[in-house]
Amino acid sequence: MQYLNEIEILKFNQKKQYLQQELSVLDLKNSEEFKQHIIPLITNYLVKKRELFVKLQAGYENFQSLSRDTKELSINGMSAVEQFQKKMLEFSFDKSNLSIPMKVCSIFYTFIQNNLRKATDLEYEIKQNLKKELSQKQDKLSNLNCVKGKSQIFQVSLSGNIGKINKKNLNSSQIFRLSLFFGYSVQEFRKVEYITDLIPSYIQEYHSKIVEQVIEQGSIGNLFSAKNVFARTKEQYLFPIKIKLQSCPSIINSFEMIVSVLKLQSQHQFLTFNETGQILGITEKLFRNLFKNPIQKQAKKASITNKTESNEKIRQKLLEADGNQQDFDVFKVYNGFNIYLIFQNLLELIQSKIDKQSEQKTDNNLLQEDQLNTYAYHHSYRNLVKNLQAK
Repeated sequence: MQYLNEIEILKFNQKKQYLQQELSVLDLKNSEEFKQHIIPLITNYLVKKRELFVKLQAGYENFQSLSRDTKELSINGMSAVEQFQKKMLEFSFDKSNLSIPMKVCSIFYTFIQNNLRKATDLEYEIKQNLKKELSQKQDKLSNLNCVKGKSQIFQVSLSGNIGKINKKNLNSSQIFRLSLFFGYSVQEFRKVEYITDLIPSYIQEYHSKIVEQVIEQGSIGNLFSAKNVFARTKEQYLFPIKIKLQSCPSIINSFEMIVSVLKLQSQHQFLTFNETGQILGITEKLFRNLFKNPIQKQAKKASITNKTESNEKIRQKLLEADGNQQDFDVFKVYNGFNIYLIFQNLLELIQSKIDKQSEQKTDNNLLQEDQLNTYAYHHSYRNLVKNLQAK
């Protein structure tokens, strides 16, 4: 009895240790491939089963026709089970710790093998895995982030057309999820060719050069380390992501990388600008707080209520842009606004949020209101390129 208890404790510790680790890019890739192989088996069987039920409702003319259709469904089910078992052996990763393959297996056991006990056990394991991950930091590749759609994978080329997205390996479901991730419609995302179309515009021109220099210098190992960077939506707003790369061993005569992207949850809002103060990027929430909501109203009243140079310049800029709040978009910020022009208002916004947080602490309602911690920082990619060239 003591020996059995020690085994159970060992298994529990191994499971706990695994859940504390981050999933690898290959885990996500294998999970996606496993799902792509098994889901068609399930859907094909269910379609044929439905067709049989429709015929049963309509009624068969003779027993021979019923026997023939039932036999065909049985053969289809046995073939699905055979292929399922084969795929289970082909994929060498541990499905017991990956929620998506476990869910696929649960569906298969339920609808094809009628093994509800095994399916129920898997559902319990999935629930326990996700429950444990709720208490962990959400900045890792995890089952929970996969289920929520916050992490996605795709392949890009590092030879020939550097950064070109390989869409041949993407099915319609993956394209749909990627389009949601980056804020595109499916039709719009199908037109996206390169990874540079998904990164901030101020680094697009340097991206390929940086990758080429890293490869030439033989420091490609740096590419495999996880990095927190910015991506951009279709509307050109920034949002923080964690990106990890993994070489793709299945590609022959080409050098491709598997890219995993994780959308980071952050209470911070970001603003990027160059050495002259030109605004290069901004997150959507900060844009709306700075330009869509209070500042436009303040700027329009600036000539009457406050004759400060900063507010007057903002008022003129906004009125020149259109004078219409609905027509004012982020492109006009990138094409003419300077950080120093709005610095006073940025500080006022930060101070207002600090005051609001102080009031919330006083009322013990800190968690009931949304927090906005605004950070502006200067990020010069010219220096990055110069440093790489100097090495």
